[in-house]
Amino acid sequence: TVLRTIERSRITHVLFTSAMMAQILDLPSADRFNLATLRKIIYRGNSLPLNLVKRAIRFFGCGMVQSYGLVESSGVLTFLHPEDHSLDESAPYMRRLMSAGKEAIGVEIRVVDEQGSEIPCGQVGEVVARGKNIFAGYYRDPESTAEVLRSGWLHTGDMASIDEEGYLYLLDRKYDTITVGGIPVYPAEIEKIIAEHFAVAEVAVFPRPDRALGEIPVAVVALKKGEKGDADSLLGYCRRNMAPFKVPRAFEFVPSLPKNSAGKVLKAKLKEKLVRGKLTR
Repeated sequence: TVLRTIERSRITHVLFTSAMMAQILDLPSADRFNLATLRKIIYRGNSLPLNLVKRAIRFFGCGMVQSYGLVESSGVLTFLHPEDHSLDESAPYMRRLMSAGKEAIGVEIRVVDEQGSEIPCGQVGEVVARGKNIFAGYYRDPESTAEVLRSGWLHTGDMASIDEEGYLYLLDRKYDTITVGGIPVYPAEIEKIIAEHFAVAEVAVFPRPDRALGEIPVAVVALKKGEKGDADSLLGYCRRNMAPFKVPRAFEFVPSLPKNSAGKVLKAKLKEKLVRGKLTR
């Protein structure tokens, strides 16, 4: 319906969620539509795997902008602009393509430690922001407001690093971090790598209690239609592409991951089923 509308109404600008754009790319009939009028696509939401971003650039053939932000920041904190959506395979371009871009005009972004002090480039910390777009507070909830608004800075709860050029690299939510033997591991980082596997349609990674290491990562995987996969093959793939302590210790296979109306995976619901052993295989 979306592609048909773009073609019939000669749409020039569209806003997609990341999940919606991924679903369009997987449509068998997608290339039958004429999308020549498209001039710009803005997409936001969970970060797309690098291979999907490349497919989107080739498929849509127009300027693309990735947006990162929170409701509390009026939806805007950073932009990855069209000039950074390049298929140049050199390291700088591929690295930028995996980022959330640079701070928007009028927005200040910092990455800080637990004490709120700014940390050096390349190190992981929490994203904080300030600007005229930041909200005044939660309605009739001063305690929650004080928790996220400190000294004029919005504490996003997102973990990330910033490089020397000012590009922001998001890792995961602060409270989704898995601690494996005292080492912080970010589920989104593992998910991105597993999502690059040719047979994988969707993946979500969760912590599972472990007597020796405290927590270990576990992956819930939905395979692409017609593809076959097993835990051993995915385990071998992970061992070749990530540090040993990040490799999931178990794989659960499901037909699809539960999502909300915006296409965002309902991790809390999935985790509850995983803990109770009620996943539908």
